Amino acid sequence: GLDASSALTSANNAVNAPGTNASSTSSLTIGTGSMAFTLAQTGKAFALGQRVSVASSASPLNQMSGIITAFNSGTGSITVQSDTALGSGTFSAWTIALAAAPVGQAVAADIWAGTDAGKAVSSLALANAAVPQTLTDAATIAWDFNSGFNAEVTLGGNRTLGAPANARLRLGGSLRIIQDGTGSRTLAFNACWDFGGSGVPTMSTVAGSDDMIWYEVVKLSPLKIKAGFGAAT
Repeated sequence: GLDASSALTSANNAVNAPGTNASSTSSLTIGTGSMAFTLAQTGKAFALGQRVSVASSASPLNQMSGIITAFNSGTGSITVQSDTALGSGTFSAWTIALAAAPVGQAVAADIWAGTDAGKAVSSLALANAAVPQTLTDAATIAWDFNSGFNAEVTLGGNRTLGAPANARLRLGGSLRIIQDGTGSRTLAFNACWDFGGSGVPTMSTVAGSDDMIWYEVVKLSPLKIKAGFGAAT
């Protein structure tokens, strides 16, 4: 009677609510690309362009996520363009729900610039950020910290190391200074470089030899960079 009908309606409503959770028994293989399957429930409120996760009901670590590219509420037919896959295998029991947008992955340039607050930093990005950039040999050698905290330069003549661009307080790193095949090259320093009581260092002069400078930015206005020196080879 009425009570049975009400109970059935309540049960159906429970299955269909909320409108952006569903299940499916379609057989799918974990991967990326277009994934077409059928929801076990109709009348759902998914919409084109929404990001969803499609996770194995038995093993949730096996899952995909992507954007809905086709959806028919009446039949439960749905297509998801998977761009992220976790795990592997073929499964036929799935839980579908709205998913957050993926977090972008930082690269070395993001770390050097130090302005992006929304990307995840991997160990690979950190390692790549430590790789020294090669500075261009010139009468006054330019160094942009947004292209690398560590650097190396081969002197092709008597040079001056200029004031670095994009310095940030407490930023630190190193500079390798290499003599070319002729040797006996000198390197002067912009006034922002402070070597303390030891004064401006004298470079190694043997052809092909190199020296190291380690630094820390201690003041921005006027720019002041504390530096230490050591002969590397």
